[in-house]
Amino acid sequence: MNRKGRFKYYKTLFACFALLHIAGTMYAKKARVLFIGNSYTHVNNLPQIVVDIAASTGDTLVYEMSAPGGATFRGHYMNPATIAKIQAGGWDYVVLQEQSLEPARAPAYIDAWVYPFAKHLVDLVKLYNPCAETIFYMTWGRKNGYAFFCPQPIGWNHYCTYLSMDNKIRERYMLMADNNNATVSPVGAVWRYIRNNYPGIELYDADESHPSPAGSYAAACSFYTAIFKKPADSFNYNFSAFAGVQ
Repeated sequence: MNRKGRFKYYKTLFACFALLHIAGTMYAKKARVLFIGNSYTHVNNLPQIVVDIAASTGDTLVYEMSAPGGATFRGHYMNPATIAKIQAGGWDYVVLQEQSLEPARAPAYIDAWVYPFAKHLVDLVKLYNPCAETIFYMTWGRKNGYAFFCPQPIGWNHYCTYLSMDNKIRERYMLMADNNNATVSPVGAVWRYIRNNYPGIELYDADESHPSPAGSYAAACSFYTAIFKKPADSFNYNFSAFAGVQ
């Protein structure tokens, strides 16, 4: 084969590889997902929104959820119902969401009550679901910070504003994912982008903590991309609980 022929051959080969890559990212997929969290997960039925988004693209998501209100990683580790769902096996992904205030607490507290139990849960997931990927659900700072903790001694002042609280939560979730060889669904980062660029979209419920329908939809978009590895603009889903978000 001469030089010109080799060039044409490699050009065709690279084109074929590119087409295979595109096809591989766009074909319909099925995923079994266990959501472990609390009200930030079950309010507005976040997993079902992800199911509906996936269905709009031909993908399939089958899920179960353990999300009692206010549950922490420690609480889940001591909850037989949560442990039984992990031990059932067969999950492709297991989502872990800590109670909303816990990731921003003082270092001594988080070292004793958050990080160890995150690891315990991840280790259980690996034991009973060796092929599963653990996804940490990065939550968000409260709309105007958390005033009750704001006047506390040094180590708590990041609760005083949304931005400082959100920064700390993001930092802690990224660290937990890194330390446990896991990934992150960066919901908090998505919320911050929307807050900065689309301030007319109300992400928060009236309590300035829980997600509104729009907030849960934004979270679901993040989870869809994290689970199915497809861009958020690849689906055409009309979540009719609110208008003007898509």
